[in-house]
Amino acid sequence: VGSLVTIRVPLLTNLCLYTPIVARVQAITAHALLLEDTAASGAGRHAGTYQRIGDEFEHTMYPILLRNFGDPLRIDGQLNGIGLLTMVFTPQVTAMGGTSLNGFVASSDFYAPTQCGSSNHTEVFYATTPTDTSAATTALWSAQVRPTMIHEVKHLVQYAQRIATGAPLETRWLDEGLALTAEEIYDRSFNSSVQRGGATYQRSLACEMTLLAPACTGWALSMYNHFGFLSQYLQNTTAMSPAGSATSTDYSYYGSAWALIRYVAAMTGQDEAAFLSALT
Repeated sequence: VGSLVTIRVPLLTNLCLYTPIVARVQAITAHALLLEDTAASGAGRHAGTYQRIGDEFEHTMYPILLRNFGDPLRIDGQLNGIGLLTMVFTPQVTAMGGTSLNGFVASSDFYAPTQCGSSNHTEVFYATTPTDTSAATTALWSAQVRPTMIHEVKHLVQYAQRIATGAPLETRWLDEGLALTAEEIYDRSFNSSVQRGGATYQRSLACEMTLLAPACTGWALSMYNHFGFLSQYLQNTTAMSPAGSATSTDYSYYGSAWALIRYVAAMTGQDEAAFLSALT
């Protein structure tokens, strides 16, 4: 912790091009390395927040991924072999994607740097940083970036699983639907709901609408987008589909694919984790 690391941030417009940054190690857990861009606003003043996020990944998210989908570090030995998932928090993410983008992963990191110049040759999650050091801004940022973390690392799981077995990568609608399913399962750590069990509005979305309320401290924006995307689909089912975009700006399939996966997982009668792992 405290060491400086030079790392490449791939460009969303061309994943083999990149911006190099210098980042400082903020936290290390058994399976994650958290780095903060030294050029970020308030750099070095969020160490406690990064440690809490790292601990939550270690003790809540990583076990969820292992049980229900697979290990994002499955082929780490074929990459840099450090046994840690790298999480890079940098304002470069916002610069590329605006305020609607909380984070992303890049399949290019699974290639050798000689094949793709941006590759860090390790499993990387790229995310935003808080825009200032106020408690309210930091809390809101944390509530948005944490569900994004498990969503994006689920994508790393499918890269690792499919590369390890030689299978083609998942189709995008299924990959995104499963990533939203990972967010949903993560959300249960707050609302105490279970598969095939009911979750009232008060136990699910209420705190997502009032994130900064004292009773909602530590909550995350885990399910709001699920229902937003699903409502778009339900308003136009003849033109939209769970199996992908109807137009270049249609992302409703994120929500409808999640709902379809959730329905099938419930109707099979199988153990949820076994079903989702086999599907992945």
